[in-house]
Amino acid sequence: MPITPELLTYIQQRLAQGATKEMVTAELLSRGWQRADVEAAFASIEQANAAHAANAAGFSLSGGGVGTESGSLPGAFSLVKAAFATVRERLGTFILLSLFFLLLQGALYLLLALFSFVSGSVIGIVALFLSGLLSAILSFLLNIWSLGALLYAITTPKGQLHFWSTVKKGVRILFSLGWITALQGALVLAGFLLFLIPGILFLTWFAFAPFALIEDNQRGIRALLMSKAYVQGNTLGVLGRLTVLAFSVLAVGVLFAMALWLIFLLFTTVLALNTYSLPEGLATGFASGGYFIWLLLAPLLSAVVAAGIFHLYRSLKALHGNRIPEITPAQRRGWIAFALIALLIIPLFIALPPLLSIYQARQRVEQARQEVDEKFQALEEMLRETNP
Repeated sequence: MPITPELLTYIQQRLAQGATKEMVTAELLSRGWQRADVEAAFASIEQANAAHAANAAGFSLSGGGVGTESGSLPGAFSLVKAAFATVRERLGTFILLSLFFLLLQGALYLLLALFSFVSGSVIGIVALFLSGLLSAILSFLLNIWSLGALLYAITTPKGQLHFWSTVKKGVRILFSLGWITALQGALVLAGFLLFLIPGILFLTWFAFAPFALIEDNQRGIRALLMSKAYVQGNTLGVLGRLTVLAFSVLAVGVLFAMALWLIFLLFTTVLALNTYSLPEGLATGFASGGYFIWLLLAPLLSAVVAAGIFHLYRSLKALHGNRIPEITPAQRRGWIAFALIALLIIPLFIALPPLLSIYQARQRVEQARQEVDEKFQALEEMLRETNP
């Protein structure tokens, strides 16, 4: 597309509102603009009024590349606003994705329910166990698939965004994203199991790993280390922005949940005050409808969080000159070893409480058996003394 006066005016207005270059670029790319045209527009604005651009947006042009100045990450509430704007612009696609994966999840639960009717025999118990294990694996893959589709729905320019294309792209990165998610979860959980602070640090460092896969085709431990390299030097700033983003989305979710509850309460109260008898199943159906709305709303709130993380990822990349940081073999080997140890140890931590409970139960049973044996022995001795 040609650089139009409307484009230049839009960029200047957004910069004057406090938006960063990365935010404005993401917005324009989502509307179908080409990156080269957007960069040329920014260059034109900078040449026309460099001082104004520096004061309004806090960014500078250096040579042929674009880099933000130190500390020029987007403000926390600007980030939240941009995240909600991204989801609002692509709301139709996100709703379709929510419905699609909700139906798949329901079909999976229905399949599991069919196996629950098989019982009473060894074969039935084995079939139930295998179906539960298969359901857990399929549910994990389904969640990863939906996450991949969600990430593509956020990062794909709006003019190129199509529902089925995001679904197909989610399938293509299914195992890569699943491995990154497993490593990410293992490291973060291991950090929390060690001490609270390492867990918070790991959660902040590795938050952008999925976008390193989507945007820069970095896989496995490289995606996590790339995320860590971008965050370092701005850890507290990133943590603060992620915290504000998470609590803002949580607040919106709580307000929606309270609104659904109040509507249901008002509905039933009005009927009761007017002495209308509730039709059989109506209240239950109304509550189920509210629950279904919440099932659709929850993925949309997750999309807002992901969109905010994406905007922040783009800003962090710009701070580093949009260069992929160098990851040394020693760093990779060290973090791979730590991640593998975490993957092995965490199941033990999870299994330890049930194993301890079983052990304690066996100890109590053994102690009770010994007490019963002692009582029987005492009773036998008493009977022998009574009837010599």
